[in-house]
Amino acid sequence: MSEHLYRWRNKEIRKQVAVIDGKELPTMVLKNALYLNVFLRKWIEAIFGL
Repeated sequence: MSEHLYRWRNKEIRKQVAVIDGKELPTMVLKNALYLNVFLRKWIEAIFGL
């Protein structure tokens, strides 16, 4: 199976970085989510109190 199934475009990366930097608002916020942290290589439960 090819590892290049999806390539991020520069425009998409810039938009995500702008959200992280606080320059743009996110379009979606997940609460009580279980996500895979690829750097730690483990599933993490995210519980945010908004």
